[in-house]
Amino acid sequence: MPYVTAGAHRFSDTKFYLNKKEIGHIHSEGLANVPFPMKIHDELVVSGLVKPYQVLLQLGWVSYWFYNSQKDDVPAVIELFKL
Repeated sequence: MPYVTAGAHRFSDTKFYLNKKEIGHIHSEGLANVPFPMKIHDELVVSGLVKPYQVLLQLGWVSYWFYNSQKDDVPAVIELFKL
Protein backbone atom coordinates (compact mmCIF):
# COMPACT_ATOMS: atom_id res chain seq x y z
CA MET A 1 0.00 0.00 0.00
CA PRO A 2 1.43 3.41 -0.91
CA TYR A 3 2.77 5.53 1.96
CA VAL A 4 2.51 2.67 4.47
CA THR A 5 5.63 1.84 6.43
CA ALA A 6 6.33 -0.95 8.91
CA GLY A 7 8.27 -1.08 12.13
CA ALA A 8 8.77 -3.13 15.26
CA HIS A 9 6.07 -3.20 17.93
CA ARG A 10 6.80 -4.01 21.56
CA PHE A 11 4.03 -6.64 21.84
CA SER A 12 3.86 -7.89 18.27
CA ASP A 13 5.96 -8.57 15.24
CA THR A 14 5.00 -5.66 13.02
CA LYS A 15 3.32 -2.28 13.43
CA PHE A 16 2.08 -0.42 10.33
CA TYR A 17 2.03 3.36 9.86
CA LEU A 18 0.40 5.73 7.40
CA ASN A 19 2.05 9.16 7.52
CA LYS A 20 3.64 8.26 10.89
CA LYS A 21 0.27 7.33 12.47
CA GLU A 22 -0.30 3.70 13.46
CA ILE A 23 -2.97 1.98 11.36
CA GLY A 24 -2.65 -1.35 13.13
CA HIS A 25 -0.32 -4.16 14.04
CA ILE A 26 0.09 -7.89 13.54
CA HIS A 27 1.11 -10.44 16.16
CA SER A 28 3.19 -13.49 15.22
CA GLU A 29 0.45 -15.92 16.31
CA GLY A 30 -1.83 -14.65 13.52
CA LEU A 31 -3.73 -11.77 15.09
CA ALA A 32 -4.25 -8.38 13.45
CA ASN A 33 -5.40 -5.41 15.57
CA VAL A 34 -6.74 -2.36 13.74
CA PRO A 35 -8.33 0.88 15.06
CA PHE A 36 -11.57 2.30 13.65
CA PRO A 37 -14.04 5.03 14.53
CA MET A 38 -16.62 3.52 16.89
CA LYS A 39 -19.40 3.49 14.27
CA ILE A 40 -17.30 1.37 11.88
CA HIS A 41 -15.99 -0.71 14.81
CA ASP A 42 -19.55 -1.55 15.83
CA GLU A 43 -20.59 -2.42 12.26
CA LEU A 44 -17.59 -4.73 11.81
CA VAL A 45 -18.19 -6.46 15.15
CA VAL A 46 -21.91 -6.96 14.44
CA SER A 47 -21.04 -8.39 11.01
CA GLY A 48 -18.99 -11.09 12.72
CA LEU A 49 -15.88 -10.33 10.67
CA VAL A 50 -13.90 -9.20 13.73
CA LYS A 51 -13.95 -9.27 17.51
CA PRO A 52 -13.57 -6.26 19.81
CA TYR A 53 -9.94 -5.80 20.84
CA GLN A 54 -9.96 -6.69 24.53
CA VAL A 55 -7.32 -4.16 25.57
CA LEU A 56 -8.75 -0.96 24.04
CA LEU A 57 -12.51 -1.59 23.99
CA GLN A 58 -13.61 2.03 24.14
CA LEU A 59 -11.13 3.23 21.50
CA GLY A 60 -12.54 1.37 18.49
CA TRP A 61 -9.83 -1.27 18.02
CA VAL A 62 -10.82 -4.63 16.54
CA SER A 63 -9.09 -8.00 16.37
CA TYR A 64 -9.02 -10.34 13.39
CA TRP A 65 -7.55 -13.83 13.73
CA PHE A 66 -5.87 -15.14 10.61
CA TYR A 67 -3.71 -18.11 9.88
CA ASN A 68 -0.62 -17.87 7.70
CA SER A 69 -1.35 -21.30 6.25
CA GLN A 70 -4.72 -20.08 4.95
CA LYS A 71 -4.04 -17.99 1.85
CA ASP A 72 -7.67 -16.85 1.83
CA ASP A 73 -7.05 -14.92 5.06
CA VAL A 74 -4.29 -12.70 3.64
CA PRO A 75 -6.55 -10.61 1.36
CA ALA A 76 -9.04 -10.18 4.23
CA VAL A 77 -6.30 -8.80 6.50
CA ILE A 78 -5.11 -6.43 3.77
CA GLU A 79 -8.66 -5.19 3.15
CA LEU A 80 -9.15 -4.60 6.87
CA PHE A 81 -6.04 -2.40 6.94
CA LYS A 82 -7.17 -0.54 3.79
CA LEU A 83 -10.58 0.13 5.34
